[in-house]
Amino acid sequence: MKQLLAIAFILFSLNCFSQAIPKYGFKIGANFSDLTFEGKDVADTRNGFATGFFISYSINDKFKIQPELQYSAQGSKQFRVEYLQLPVLGKYFVTKNVNIQLGPQVGLKIHEFQDGLKNLDYAAVGGVGINIIENIEFDIRYSFGLQQIFDDPNVFQDSQHRYVQVTIAYTL
Repeated sequence: MKQLLAIAFILFSLNCFSQAIPKYGFKIGANFSDLTFEGKDVADTRNGFATGFFISYSINDKFKIQPELQYSAQGSKQFRVEYLQLPVLGKYFVTKNVNIQLGPQVGLKIHEFQDGLKNLDYAAVGGVGINIIENIEFDIRYSFGLQQIFDDPNVFQDSQHRYVQVTIAYTL
């Protein structure tokens, strides 16, 4: 019975996505990031660049699913790192122009693979978006790293990425 319900849910979800007309767009902005060690911000904040592309699927008038592919400069002044990230966000529209965003994110480090930092990073992302005009949205997000980022946990115990991202998005 559980398998039948799971299959029905997957088919229903695919049907919802197939009826939705996806909207495409791009975004550009800035990250304000640091690293935490044992739950404390101890590294100097790094201001970095963020840019990417997205596809937005409307499920109904209040909810959208938005996968993205973005470049993100993160880390701190001491540990600079760049990622190619894939966030998948649910966007709930509180009003016609204001949305709340929440979802998982995976990042692939795109430089120096032997630098002592893990090549993959996982995070939870939450934020708010405001539609300024029909095709332009202002977003502010917080990314909370979910894993130890150093290969050797004895170097810096309990270290994660944390950052605030501010972007302007244009939907085509």
